Amino acid sequence: MKFVNLKRWSFVLGICAALMFGAAGQSQAGDALMQAAAKAKKTGLPLFVMFSSSSCKFCVEMKNKLKTEPELNKLISTQYVFVEADAGDSDSKKFIEHYKVKVNGVPHTCIVSAQGELVAEAGGLPQGDGLAKLLQEGITKTGGMKDLAAASAKKSGPITKLEKAELEAVIAEINTAKEKAAAEETMIEGIVELLAINRKYSRVNDVKKETGPIFGELNKDKAKKDVLAQARMLDAAAAATEAKKTKLAESTYQSVIKKYPDSPAAKYAQAKLDSGSESPTSTDDAKVAKTDEATAAK
Repeated sequence: MKFVNLKRWSFVLGICAALMFGAAGQSQAGDALMQAAAKAKKTGLPLFVMFSSSSCKFCVEMKNKLKTEPELNKLISTQYVFVEADAGDSDSKKFIEHYKVKVNGVPHTCIVSAQGELVAEAGGLPQGDGLAKLLQEGITKTGGMKDLAAASAKKSGPITKLEKAELEAVIAEINTAKEKAAAEETMIEGIVELLAINRKYSRVNDVKKETGPIFGELNKDKAKKDVLAQARMLDAAAAATEAKKTKLAESTYQSVIKKYPDSPAAKYAQAKLDSGSESPTSTDDAKVAKTDEATAAK
């Protein structure tokens, strides 16, 4: 571990209940630590606190890792409420004392569940995959991965707005799909995922601002534009499946195979047909099945 030594703090005794999640009498509205704690309780996500100081170069390095390394960024942006707090701030000192965080230097990280329980902490800048392991440990100890985007989809009616944490989760999905779309071997899969996200959140402007430029770039390249057209057919089949119009989904997948033989899109479509996920389940399909049975009986 790498860390910058700090002087031992003199903690204020008799911390009040205002530091508990959801308790009254919180610090000023502008206090990032208390705002993050409130957000953690609201979203049900654990709180990831990075205690730092203005002169700590390892703190800057850790923050950059969380921003630039894809795996770490996805976890911190979708599974946590992240906040950086000055270790010398009075509210930070109270927080540290209340949760009995063993801070001897910075950076020092701790993970607190949405229910207000300290579940993990680490001093210094974790080396190797230490930071990823810490994030995974916090997720495991707070009930596993949270699918905020899926939770949003369960809301009644079309989705027109997302909470900040939900939007961050969707943007992380978009970035992952974008990376797939940039690689030739996973291009069709990535574009299909982007189209699905765009369709699900078609009324959310913040999502369209993210996906719009991606589709714009794809349309500029003739070969990629053709792949986009194939992906749109696959997305149409997926939409039909979600609407339980499985006959339409099957015929759309078959059209892709016929129109683009030996292409990644055709292989994708065939895999969907082979998986059996398009078996008749809808009311329309049931009617077709009954009609066929009646005809056969005659």
